[in-house]
Parts: sequence; C-alpha cells; structure tokens
Amino acid sequence: LKLQFLYFIEGGGENPMTTASPSPPLRTALQSADVNGELASRIVRYIEGVTKTTSPSVQDCMWGLVGSKALATGIGVQEETAEEILGKIGMAAVEGCGGLQEMGWVGTGCPIIDNTLGGGFVKGQVTELAGAAGVGKTQFLIQTCVRSLLPTPGGGAPEGCAVYIASEPFPATRAQQIAATASAEHPAVFPTAASLLTNVLISSRHATQTHWEHFVSSVQNVTRLADARRITVLVIDSVAAACSDLRNEAAVRTPLLSSIFSELKQLAHTHSFPIVVSNHVVSDLDSDVQEPKPALGLSWSSIPNTTIMLSKTPHNRVLTLANSPWLPNRKIGYDVLPKGVYGKPEE
Repeated sequence: LKLQFLYFIEGGGENPMTTASPSPPLRTALQSADVNGELASRIVRYIEGVTKTTSPSVQDCMWGLVGSKALATGIGVQEETAEEILGKIGMAAVEGCGGLQEMGWVGTGCPIIDNTLGGGFVKGQVTELAGAAGVGKTQFLIQTCVRSLLPTPGGGAPEGCAVYIASEPFPATRAQQIAATASAEHPAVFPTAASLLTNVLISSRHATQTHWEHFVSSVQNVTRLADARRITVLVIDSVAAACSDLRNEAAVRTPLLSSIFSELKQLAHTHSFPIVVSNHVVSDLDSDVQEPKPALGLSWSSIPNTTIMLSKTPHNRVLTLANSPWLPNRKIGYDVLPKGVYGKPEE
C-alpha cells in the first residue's frame, strides 16, 4: 500500500495496479429504459461534458455518479423528471447486468430500509452513510455488522466475520443491546449476544497511533484477513475521523483515499462483501438553504457508489437515498429503537 501511495504522490498518475468496476453501459441502459431521441442525445452530451471525453468506456464508468439535481440542470428538465430518468436507466442497467440479485447484498434487518435501498448494501460497492452527530450512524453500522452474520435471505453468513474499523469510540454497551435482539431471533445459531459479537472484529485505535496510521494499518489487516476468513461486511466509522490528521492536506489526502478505496473495492468485489462507511457532514455554502452535505469535498464524493443521508429534527428523523446508480432519490422516516435503526411505515 505504501508503494502505491507514493506512486500517486510522486506524480505517477493513475495507479496501474488497480482497476475500477465500471457502471453498466450508458447507451444500452438508455435504450433498455426507452429513453430515446432528443432526450437521450441530451443526456449523452451532458455526460460527455462531465467526463470531458467522448469515449464510451469512460462515460460508462462515470454516468452512475451523476445525481438528479446535476442532471436536471445539465439537460434542462425538472429535478423530479431527472430522478425518474435516473431510476429508469438504473433499473434497466441492473436488469441488463443480471440484477441486484446476481450482485448480492447484505440486508440491514429492516424491510422498510432494505426496500428503499433496493435490497440492502450491495456487495462489492461502497455505501456512504452521512449525517450529523446523534442521527444514529454508528448504531446503524453496528446493526449492519450484526445482521450480516445472521442466517437470513439478506446475505447473512453465520460462519463469517464482520469487520469494524473504529476511528470513533466504539459503544460496546449499545452493541450488546442490538446483538441481544438479533441473537434472540436465531438462538440455535447464536444463543447469546456475546456469541454473536465474537464474530464482529473491531479494530480500535491505540493511543500511540494517529487516526491515519490506524486506518492504513486496519486496511492492511483486512486485506490479509480476506484470504483467511469470509468477510460479511466491512464497516469504516468514520472516514472523516480517519482523515482528520490530513484535514489541511487535500492534495495528499485525495490520491491516498483514491488508492485505498480502489484496492478495497477490488477486494470487496473479489470476496463478495459490501463496504459501508460513515461520514460527517458540512454546510453546503453553494446552496440557498445551506443544506448539509458529506464532508471531505468533491474528491471524496466520487468514491462511494451510493450515498445515504441521515438527518433529524425535534420531531422526526429522515433517511434519504441521496445518490444511487440504480435507484431514484427517495426519503423515508426512521426511528432509533433499542433493537437498532428501523424505517417507519408510510402513513
């Protein structure tokens, strides 16, 4: 890893040792979704402008990163229309690739949230969970680790292990509470919360380590572990904390993150597990209402395949699927319960 980081820092450009997983072909998806004529042409021209190239192969890698708001502005339609278009294109692309069933996912344990996400956290991809302090990000991550181990249709594997890289303090008591509910559903496999949590491998930072040193060493350990045990999910809590030592060094941080997550995506794809990453939020100064957006800027925003925003007011909590290559943006209410984070039925 260190050699590959130096390759970026010293001006080597794209790392020849990593490969990106491309999005499904744009033109095929447009055709399958019955998006034709002038509208299809406008979309292709917009993607050409975003990627600064007319190369179909580059466009196929990038189109899934486009959000509905940017697409609406780029092709001159309402944002609702852009969401509908992206939804059609995304689902057609999924069907053309064999669907999410073939890719596989790990469920969250909540049918409402899983339905919002199209099944759960997609294996081989990075899902970002962003929100302010206190919205339930860490509890959601613990719940995901626990549920990934249960023998359920949502991708559980009792013989595997979930990996939790904790740059933030790990709430062991809360983990016990969430695991107790989950283990009670499968007492023959996990008779106690402790027996379930034994398979959640937690990498905590030592006092002598910087956040970045801990993160890099944890990633190296995951790489070795993947060859020895089945990993059900990799959780990183949080990427903003891991990068806090490089807060004012964006020129260095960007290529390091790109290199690390290229390696992790390749590893996750090979060994079939999802990567779920929490992130802090900052105010979007370019927005009239200064809505929060994930921290670490544009250089980070191209790394997650999917972004989920969690927010709360004094009266409710909202989960927003803010960016997905497969699904339109959508919102649901949720509650933080003793058993974890669960979506609220629509009224």
